[in-house]
Amino acid sequence: MGINYNIPIAQNLPQTFTKFVNGRTVKVAIIYNKLLDNWLLYFAELVNDQEIPLVSGVPLVTGVNILQQFPHKKLGDSFIVYQADPSVEFDAPQATTLNSQFIYIWNHD
Repeated sequence: MGINYNIPIAQNLPQTFTKFVNGRTVKVAIIYNKLLDNWLLYFAELVNDQEIPLVSGVPLVTGVNILQQFPHKKLGDSFIVYQADPSVEFDAPQATTLNSQFIYIWNHD
């Protein structure tokens, strides 16, 4: 079992950070898409100062493990949780609700 990280997201601002995951350095980017009114998730492996894309443009939605469709990438599990009512499914944070009404949790070894 890995460690759960509650990733704080500044409202309406892109977030980028790096983590050491399964023996590699991974860059994570969370970007708000104004046109579609949703947040998107990107992962890239950093190798010799180059970014190798792993996962690109995955919408942040509730009710599913966002990374479940990519088990071969060995990135762990990722969830968006609606803080007011955890039973709410298939909803998504908007520009100002990520980190106020929704939280992003990432679990990896």
